[in-house]
Amino acid sequence: MKTLLEKSKYLAIVGVISLLVAAVAAFAWGTLKTVAAVMLVFESAGKDAGITIEFIEIVDSFLIATAILIFAVS
Repeated sequence: MKTLLEKSKYLAIVGVISLLVAAVAAFAWGTLKTVAAVMLVFESAGKDAGITIEFIEIVDSFLIATAILIFAVS
């Protein structure tokens, strides 16, 4: 029983590594959305009504990524 309890402390590392991978993926997702939104701005010369929504979604993506990163680090 003692050995099992001593080795179970490493289970927390699995969660931390998973959260770090999720944070990197979320930041990459936000970066791809940013590139797509900037391309939309240039292609439509700023006249597309969906640009505002795209930028709000980008902020939301980076907020989610930052929250995941904070959970992983702490």
